[in-house]
Amino acid sequence: MAGNEPGIYVGAAPRAQYALYRTEDNNSEQLIEMDNLLAALERADSLGADIATMSLGYNEFYTPTYYVFPKAQLDGKTTLAAKALNKASSKGMITVAASGNEGGNNWDFLLTPGDADSALTVGTVDSFKNDGPASSPGPNFNGRIKPDVCMLGTPAALLYGKGNVLYAIGTSFAAPQLAGYAACLLQAAPNASLYAIKEAIRKSAHRYALPTNKQGYGVPDFALALSNLGIVLPPVKAYPSKIQITPNPCTDFLTITLPNDLKGTVPFELFGSNGALVHQGTLYFNHTNQASITLPAHIISGIYILSVVIDGQLQKSTFLKF
Repeated sequence: MAGNEPGIYVGAAPRAQYALYRTEDNNSEQLIEMDNLLAALERADSLGADIATMSLGYNEFYTPTYYVFPKAQLDGKTTLAAKALNKASSKGMITVAASGNEGGNNWDFLLTPGDADSALTVGTVDSFKNDGPASSPGPNFNGRIKPDVCMLGTPAALLYGKGNVLYAIGTSFAAPQLAGYAACLLQAAPNASLYAIKEAIRKSAHRYALPTNKQGYGVPDFALALSNLGIVLPPVKAYPSKIQITPNPCTDFLTITLPNDLKGTVPFELFGSNGALVHQGTLYFNHTNQASITLPAHIISGIYILSVVIDGQLQKSTFLKF
């Protein structure tokens, strides 16, 4: 969510502010971990957190004694973890929970707090929006649709260590994607209610009209979610994959279009068809991707090659001068 390596990787919400709470004991599953989760949400609320995301889930405990939740308790309001999320939501926090990775095994059901009524519970799909086999299915025991939505997690690409990329499967990697995009929705629609944000996400999903136990309402479309909140996006500017010259053929005036917007100057060189340098100068950009060149009188009719260096890459384009 927070990562930002320009030109390499941008997280879902790199300019958000983050508070991190560790509530798990890696050595065992204990009932007290749900108390820790509750305490973390209380602390996050005291800081004014807008969103809480948690990639954890419970059904089976080993300490102090072995205990398994009856599935009937995963009804969205009974477990301490579900109560904690519901209370946080009542305080004005969007709570995002992983559904769990129990699909196809003996449990084959949600984990808590993914069952929580107020949670945005997230399952996984692959890049073709097919079910993630390990993603925990719903609904919760009271019949509420769970997961609410799904994100890519079968597999998801992760940054690991010193910027290395690996692929891993799990709802733990789907939930933070949803949380990051929800933060973007909050930024775009700061006056929208908690309920409106969550409903905008659900209603944007591709299975909203026909939800399933594995995917809930499906994969959200956040441009559509913005539209559901009354936010009209400006038209998406189309960029060429390389520099373009118009008009081509030309007479004595050229417009140069770059693959991205730029503020600053870019030197250019103009070569004849025999490879000889015939003209050079500077292109001036002011937060746009277009600049112009007026060809000098000594540039006669013929084929020419324009050469520029953009972001350290040499790009060339050929044009015909009448």
